[in-house]
Amino acid sequence: MIFKKTVLGMASAVLLCATAHAYDIKLLSEIPLHGKASAIAVNTATDIAAVVSATGQSLSLIDTISGAVTHDIALPAAPSGVAVHKGSNRAVVPATDGSLLLYDLTSGDPAGTIATGAPVYAVAVDEPNNRALLGMDGGVGTVDLSSGGMLAKFTIAGTVTKLSLGKSLAVASNDEAGARLTVLDPATGAVAAKAPLPGGATSMGLDETLGFVLVTLADRPGLFLYDAATLRPLGEVQTGRQVEIVSVNPSTHTAVLADTLGGSLAVVDLVKKAVAASVPLFGQMGPLAVDPARNRVLAAHNDSLAIVQLENPVPFISGLVPQERNSGEAGFPLTVIGEKFIKDSRTSFNNSLLDSMFDSNELIRAFIPAEKLLSPGEVPVTIVNPPPGGGTSNEVKFRILTPAPQLTGISPATAVAGSPFTLRV
Repeated sequence: MIFKKTVLGMASAVLLCATAHAYDIKLLSEIPLHGKASAIAVNTATDIAAVVSATGQSLSLIDTISGAVTHDIALPAAPSGVAVHKGSNRAVVPATDGSLLLYDLTSGDPAGTIATGAPVYAVAVDEPNNRALLGMDGGVGTVDLSSGGMLAKFTIAGTVTKLSLGKSLAVASNDEAGARLTVLDPATGAVAAKAPLPGGATSMGLDETLGFVLVTLADRPGLFLYDAATLRPLGEVQTGRQVEIVSVNPSTHTAVLADTLGGSLAVVDLVKKAVAASVPLFGQMGPLAVDPARNRVLAAHNDSLAIVQLENPVPFISGLVPQERNSGEAGFPLTVIGEKFIKDSRTSFNNSLLDSMFDSNELIRAFIPAEKLLSPGEVPVTIVNPPPGGGTSNEVKFRILTPAPQLTGISPATAVAGSPFTLRV
């Protein structure tokens, strides 16, 4: 089982897999950073990553396709995290001095500063409501990103150190009684569940389809799973690594863990609750972030950022919109519904590969030209994901119908009763 390093003629390394499957990933690029990374976020719509360094007091903006650092920005205060607002294409950077710094991800220009009045230790962006959720002393603060005004504060005892936002909000905190995990309604702050943690959380993630909260702990190796509704412990995935940081791809139900001391990546199959591969990769590693749109992981190590292509999944189609068209009609956009789609997926219509427009991991579109609709019958539609891994989805039939005849006129329009005549249609 070979780890394929495709950049700069790097040497091969060996994968240690829990199964007989040869897990195939590729190192795409290594990018020098301005200081050691402390947090990473990526705009999956624009392929721009935001990387902050607390020691370097900087923000680096990176084109993840070309691997180029487009902007190195000196920050006015040490950052404590980073998140992105995809719709506005902005980085949201909290700082320990209580400021919330906004930067345009394309130009690198400052887009505003919001004073929160207290240190911020973690951040998540609630994009539908244009809010930032902030981990603070005494709870979770909420900020209106349009007006800059502070909104409600959801009270939680101690210091909130980690946030993970989906339909619910998972919160890790510490106080005199120890470490705690809490699940909130992000709209109201109502507590849905809470449970003690056996140690301080170093990172956290959500897979809401499986109903998992994922936690790594400072003093215990492995990945800890909790029920997202009740916080009932669901078991551990042992990796044999002491200090790890996790990031999740909920589309493929894969968790990636960085061994911060030993320099390896562990890929965990969350459905099987087992390690799929352990990759000896670098020296000392830092934070990481998964880009689910491209199925990549951005992993910090020393003063660099590695972009690693994970093994692509086999896609699945559950439906087509529309499901049929008449032969001879004009071309149209076909929407394919399913799962495990990525930005590099392509649509095959009647065995012809077509360029596709990625909307999400569950929805992809392709324009079907008129020349593909000339012959009535059922034609196969599939989605194809490229290597590494990847493959062709299940086949769904699209129907090209024979159009019903249309009556445009008759001749003659009238006749004498009882008299024979020839009718032309």
